[in-house]
Amino acid sequence: MKKRLENMVDVYLKRAKVYDYIHRVLASFAEIYHYDFSESALMEDGSYYHEKESVLRRDCLVGRIRAFYEEDFQKELPVKLFAHEVVMNERAEKEYGYFVFGKDNLSYMAELISLGVRILEAFGLRHLSVYLDASDFVKEELYRDLDALDIDYEEKKLHISKVEEIAFQIVDGESDQKKVLIEGGDVSSYGRTLSSASFFGYGFWGFTEDIVLKLREEMLPQEELDVVVTYGSTMEEERALYLTQELRLNGFKCEMISRDTKEKIMKNYPTHYVLSVLEEDMKTSLVLLTDLLTNEKEKINEMDLIGHLDVHL
Repeated sequence: MKKRLENMVDVYLKRAKVYDYIHRVLASFAEIYHYDFSESALMEDGSYYHEKESVLRRDCLVGRIRAFYEEDFQKELPVKLFAHEVVMNERAEKEYGYFVFGKDNLSYMAELISLGVRILEAFGLRHLSVYLDASDFVKEELYRDLDALDIDYEEKKLHISKVEEIAFQIVDGESDQKKVLIEGGDVSSYGRTLSSASFFGYGFWGFTEDIVLKLREEMLPQEELDVVVTYGSTMEEERALYLTQELRLNGFKCEMISRDTKEKIMKNYPTHYVLSVLEEDMKTSLVLLTDLLTNEKEKINEMDLIGHLDVHL
């Protein structure tokens, strides 16, 4: 069997849960800071990247600047966009970004730097440093805004592609182990190279895989099902299938499996309750409900099951 291509990443099982957790955290910050989710076209005009043919998108920035001109956002300024999508750079990976277009206001730049720090802190990173390179024209006002947001920073000469006037990096680590996790700045000049129209824009970007490498396992939320429905015979399986659907339609997280020991269930399907469908109880519409936290067992009429779980969960 052929192996996956070099630098390509499969996302499934445990890695999928990590990626999903990272996306939910990033999206929650976008909601709190009022950035709209966006997804750019998969293919872009190659001229944006000095290519003759159309190319797969290579970053989060270009497609959003293009869309800013094409979609006529002028009535909705500023436009605040959140991105989290696969880009075909040299590593072919998932990139996230936050952008503010259409307003020449340094408070948005300070907001973005603060947002980047808060995001990385949310993933448990505690050895963060902010490096900042700003022109004398904007330095005083930007530093004042960052002080107001309680953001510590260090002046450092930076060279970041597509960024001028203001550039920043957020790095993690100590001494010679520092790694750049986020970078960005003022992308206004770059935006104007894509169109002759006036453009103001700030933004930053980072890569999901860099967070994966830094994320400690204890930071991940422990996922637990509400109910595991178990069965033994074919007749019990049919009833279990129906009850599992009813539970899911009422908002409970559940799974259906063949009968097993408590230890194996907790190892493979961490859950609060186990609902056992037993043939001897089916005629009276009873089910056996076991609370795995207290080891209490009780038989409940199927008609009362949803209400009982609503109260106790």
